[in-house]
Amino acid sequence: MVKTPQVLQVEKKMKAREEAAQDQKDRNRVLAQKRKTSGASSGLAVTARPQNKKVHIGTLTGQQANISERDLYAQLVAAYDANEWIGFESRYQLFREKYARSILSDEVLYLGGLFQLSNKNYGQSLSRFNEILKKYPNSNKTASAQFAKGIALKRMKLLNESEAALKKVQSQFPGSPEANRAEAELKILRR
Repeated sequence: MVKTPQVLQVEKKMKAREEAAQDQKDRNRVLAQKRKTSGASSGLAVTARPQNKKVHIGTLTGQQANISERDLYAQLVAAYDANEWIGFESRYQLFREKYARSILSDEVLYLGGLFQLSNKNYGQSLSRFNEILKKYPNSNKTASAQFAKGIALKRMKLLNESEAALKKVQSQFPGSPEANRAEAELKILRR
């Protein structure tokens, strides 16, 4: 049976919704685990401030390395949210090695790029965003990666390259949230 373009498009949307629902379940599970482990023994309310965060060294042990793709992704998101450098990078590398052909590969690359960008490792962030643009040109993270690339270039004070990257977002993804954000960033650059 030959599938029409409309059927393929509907199937693609359904698959994206299923993946988004699974991702939300994973995030909720991670948040539930965080609630269980944070401050339950002392009964004191603790507010998190990024400047006061303690570094938790969370590398993976041998038996943890056999976790499923979704569980590893959930741990990766948790390490990202907690800004745990070592825990994030160890899980990032493990995911890239074990699940190189995963449907979450572009998500993991993007998360890795954002993590590097937020920690001012602009070269690494650009490398990861460019990999998304090359390997996954039809991904739902392509527009976001192109926008983030423009931001990384801006932070590196490469304003002409940043402007070109942001204009590319507008031309390739018109009407997207990233295109709107790119327009705002371009206005700031032109001041």
